[in-house]
Parts: sequence; C-alpha cells; structure tokens
Amino acid sequence: MIPNDLQTSDRVLAGRWIWCGMVALACWLLLPNAADGADSERPNVLFIAVDDLRPEIFSFGREQMETPNIDRLSERGVRFERAYCMVPTCGASRASLMTGIRPARNRFVAPVSYAEKEAPGVITLNTHFKKHGYRTVSLGKVFHHADDNEEGWSEQPWLPAARSYAKSENSKNNPPYEWADVADNSYRDGRLADKAIAELGNLANSQGPFFLAVGFFKPHLPFVAPTRYWQRYPAKMIHLPDSYF
Repeated sequence: MIPNDLQTSDRVLAGRWIWCGMVALACWLLLPNAADGADSERPNVLFIAVDDLRPEIFSFGREQMETPNIDRLSERGVRFERAYCMVPTCGASRASLMTGIRPARNRFVAPVSYAEKEAPGVITLNTHFKKHGYRTVSLGKVFHHADDNEEGWSEQPWLPAARSYAKSENSKNNPPYEWADVADNSYRDGRLADKAIAELGNLANSQGPFFLAVGFFKPHLPFVAPTRYWQRYPAKMIHLPDSYF
C-alpha cells in the first residue's frame, strides 16, 4: 500500500524522471480509491512496465548506480529477487506478461509479437480489469503495438511523440546514444512521466476503480538522456564486467 502522504508526483515510480526499465518486470501499487462511495474492496492499480533493465540498481545491491526513486519504492514495497523475464525480447515478453501465457515455439518469440493474434480469445490483464468494472488506461509502451488488444482499454492508448532524440540531426542518423542540455520532457519518457502524473490525478478523483498502465521506454536503445544524467557517470568510474558471457 502507498501511504496517503505520498504526493501524486511520487506515485509515478516516486519521481518525474524514470530511465530504468525492464521487460516483464512491473511494479504494482495498490492506491486507495479516492472517489466518494467507492468500493474499498476494489483498490486502484498503478501498473508500471519498463524496458530492458537488468537489476543493476542500488536496491538490488549494485552500489555504482544512483537510483534513489526506485530505492524509495523498493523500501515501501516487496522486492522479488527470483523474478525472471519470460523471453529475452521486449514485445514477446510483454505479450506473455499481459496474457499470462508462456512463450512457445509458435507464439511470443519475436520482438514484434501481437498478443491478440498469437493468443486469440485469451482474456488479457487489462481486459480482465475492464470486464470487472475498472476504467483501464494505457500510457506509453504497454503492449508492443498500441493497437494490440485495444478493446481492453477504456480509451485509446496514448503514446508520446515518436522522436527518440532531442537533437534533430540525430533523428536522421539514429546514433545509439545522445545527450543534450534539455529538460526531462524533451525526451519520450519525460513526457510520459508528465502525462502519467496528470492522468493519475484525474483518475484518483473519478468514480469507480481504475487500472492505469504506464510503460516506459528506457533503457532500451537508443541510450538517450539529458546531459546532467550522463555527467553523473564519468567514463573512468564505470566498471565493466569481467565477461560478457
């Protein structure tokens, strides 16, 4: 449970800027239903999905990383140390997570997997909530395809602008990384955090329970972030692994 004194901005993974991500790792936060007369037996759910993050963060014993917001969330919740990705590619892992069906030779193996095409007729997580009276909202990268299982959402899934880069020249060259002296919301995840904070506030004041799914893109390629975040990790301080295998 999240304490009532935690501000709305803190409730989106305890911070405005979230670079961390991991396919098939999602944070479930049960938020008290703020609507008058709401059914307290049906708590609101904030579902946070993040893309391609290994648990190389402070709350998992890796002291090199600065992850204060995730650490705060970890301290107030339950940390699972034996949780595994269903399949090592993003779209397939998401489809598996949202359907509750494991990958097989003929489904959920490609990064562009469609849950509704590869597991037709299966009731997905968001659809289950919607069928039980929840308002279901998708922001960012939840399914790999925004139109996958679209009927399971109460409104059309929202995505931030498609540009991955803040510098226009990089949008043409597509380098694997970028840093720019810009605000957080110059990048997709910053805009997504702003949208999620606003949406969470709106839903908290609405009637009935809600299921809000927020899917962040980082640290999936390309590795882009405002300059100040890069400056926290000088190259000489980065410890490379002894082996990549």
